[in-house]
Order: sequence, then C-alpha cells, then structure tokens
Amino acid sequence: MRNIDPLNHLQGSLSGVIHAGETDYLYFGGTAYLGIPQNQAFLNYYIEGLSKFGVNNGTSRNNNVQLGIYDDAEAYAADYFGSEAALITSSGYLAAQLVVQYVSKLGQVVYAPGTHPALWLAGDPGVEGTFSDWAKSVVTKINNSEERRWVLISNAMNNLFPEVYDLGFLAGISHEKEILMVIDDSHGIG
Repeated sequence: MRNIDPLNHLQGSLSGVIHAGETDYLYFGGTAYLGIPQNQAFLNYYIEGLSKFGVNNGTSRNNNVQLGIYDDAEAYAADYFGSEAALITSSGYLAAQLVVQYVSKLGQVVYAPGTHPALWLAGDPGVEGTFSDWAKSVVTKINNSEERRWVLISNAMNNLFPEVYDLGFLAGISHEKEILMVIDDSHGIG
C-alpha cells in the first residue's frame, strides 16, 4: 500500500469518493464506503451522543466512575444478534486481535484464503486459492492429522466478489476432532 500525498492531509469528511486537489479517488476504507459519514440519521445520533456524553470521556469499564452506555450498548447488541453476550471494542482491529490471540492458544490455527488482516497473528499467513478448494484441503489436513484441536479462521464472505462462503465442509471433519471456527462477518453483518 502506498501513501498518496494529497490524501495525507484531507480537509473534509470521508465518503465513497475523496476529492483531493484536482483528482477524485474512490475510497473503500472504514465505513465511509457505506455512506455512513453522510447519512443524516447517523449524524443526528452522533450529535445527540456528543451532547449527552461530551467530546472525550476518559472513563473506562474499570474506572471508579463508569458510564452505563457500555453495558447498555452490549446488551442491545447481544439481543439484536441473538447471542448470550456481546463485547464492543473501540475498533474492529482490536476486537479481531482480542479474539484471535485468545483462540490461537486453543488449537492448531488454520487461515482461510483472504482472511481479513485484522485477524492475522504474525503477518500474512500466505494462503492462496479459492475458499472451496481450501475447504476441501483443510478437511483432509485435519482428518489425517494427529492434532485433535483446531481453530479455523475465515471471513464469512468474500467482500471483493459477491460470494458467501459455504460452511457445509465442516460436516466432513471427523467427530473425533474439536473445531473452533472464528468467522469475521464484519462485511456481511451490515
């Protein structure tokens, strides 16, 4: 990735197209490509939040003074997504690293091709090919291995092409194996 000098000092908000000097650039980073920075309803909620909580509130979950918004937001997210609990972090990268650093201790880690870089433990795992080819090979690899515990890490979908990954291959893994699958659905959940 290279830095483009006019993009290092933008003087406006981000959107799907960035106007810098005489040039327009397509922008696919963060949530700007979804149009969130220009969505009036989102901006209204954001302003309401600023009015209620201020520009910077240095409290944390472990502080002696705590904001209720942490528990409220996580309870809402858990209910919305039908899960027992939820943890909201300050960034997707931090959330991914919390998960992958923890689960990497639970078994042999195997990455699917195209797994988001936020989930990489130590640089690009270098997995090439299609998801379906990987799925076939990983079933063979796991079933033929002495290793019992495995951690599979993948995106839920290929966000560069319209492809939702078929997880049916998991049924082909021996029941003697323990499989934990981490699925990054950050590009599908929205």
